[in-house]
Amino acid sequence: MPSVKDILLAGISILFCLLMVEVGYRFYLSNELQTSVNQQIEAARLEADTSSSFTVYESPSPWVYNEAYGYDYRPGNWLSATIEEGQIAECERIIGANDFGNHANTTPDYWDSDIRIMFLGSSYTQTKDVNDHTPIQLLEQALSEQLGASVAILNFSRDASGLLLSFDLAAAKIEELKPDLLIFGFNSTALGYSRHWRTTVPVTEDVERLLFMLDPLDASGALPPPERVVGMPQLASPLITQGLCDRSAHQDTGNDNKNSDDLEVVVEQLTEARRRIIVEPKIDPIAINFWRTDVSFVWNAINYDTPYADMKITRDNTVFNSLRLLAFDEDPRAADAISAVVSSDIPMVFLHIPTYEEMKGSSDGHIIHGRAGVDPTVSKALLQDLQRLTGRDVHHLYQWYSETAKSSPRDLVVSESDSHPTKTGVPALAASMETALKSIDESAQLLTKWRNSNDANSPQETDNAE
Repeated sequence: MPSVKDILLAGISILFCLLMVEVGYRFYLSNELQTSVNQQIEAARLEADTSSSFTVYESPSPWVYNEAYGYDYRPGNWLSATIEEGQIAECERIIGANDFGNHANTTPDYWDSDIRIMFLGSSYTQTKDVNDHTPIQLLEQALSEQLGASVAILNFSRDASGLLLSFDLAAAKIEELKPDLLIFGFNSTALGYSRHWRTTVPVTEDVERLLFMLDPLDASGALPPPERVVGMPQLASPLITQGLCDRSAHQDTGNDNKNSDDLEVVVEQLTEARRRIIVEPKIDPIAINFWRTDVSFVWNAINYDTPYADMKITRDNTVFNSLRLLAFDEDPRAADAISAVVSSDIPMVFLHIPTYEEMKGSSDGHIIHGRAGVDPTVSKALLQDLQRLTGRDVHHLYQWYSETAKSSPRDLVVSESDSHPTKTGVPALAASMETALKSIDESAQLLTKWRNSNDANSPQETDNAE
């Protein structure tokens, strides 16, 4: 009969063997995962080599860092070059930003206008109709004509942004701009977006790339930690000049400061920079901690058919992840911004812009929670909290769409999975906003007050006839 000592030694031996199996398996998994990541990197590199087209902007880049609310757009039109199959296929100046740092082709005569409005939105309200007008420009024109007054709407729409950034921006600008009305126009994804800041960093000596950051730069100008930064594929370079564009079209005007550069050399420099950065946004670093002691990878593999049960294998692209807030005051910056906006006593209106899914079939245009990557619990909670903190309802624009627009919602959006307004959808959106503003109490009071005042001050007809 084995002694207690023998049993203990046998038990320790078994435990040691199990431990060695676990350690060995973890080393195996680590190497396997790293090999898989390396293969993905190589595939991304090959894709960058074979992809036929990309765009590079001139320097300075179109994005201007702003600590208070993330970023502005650089005023003026932007020179951009499209590289295709090793050549400059297109080079032109595109619509950039107006004097207020907003993406637009005109600057409203804001200070001399009768009614001044700030609009806070996203890329949905940056889209354009057949005449290159955004829905906000169409709204501005319609209100001016309806009221017989000069109405100026500053379109502070920011792409890839949500309500957090909108409130940051409004809080930073209302004291300076003193608007008569604030309009927040957002779709359901705005309830899930984190705020972010934008800056650019060098890729090579002559090329820089765009970064999204979940935190602002620190006092020394240093970037946040790597896990709080997402590299984007957009590029900017001082190599993109009017002279380069002219030479690419065989029109050497002598405006280029780098006349000695050969076009092929410049294109190769730009292509190499893109080749370097195209890998990074696609590959997230490994998130698995192979040294954790609270789980057994062997046990998981046996019981759950995967060693990574309930584990996140790679880190998320956190700029686009759904928020995890259940109340805005869980974010001190958001709480301060909302408080500043509400305490300003400026009338404000919240307009929900419907997605295709919220318009199609028998849908009524209300928010469908839990779509487009937004956590449904978060979405519902933040919508309720928004109304609680501001004391305003969220109004669903779909109820003010025309019957014609409602009859063919697919024509209003880019695709079933991309609800950005089409050239047909832009005027439909603008028309619904116009009707909404005349129907919602806070905005209607402002518009009616101006209309009554304007009527009272207009010359009165008399019955005296010559």
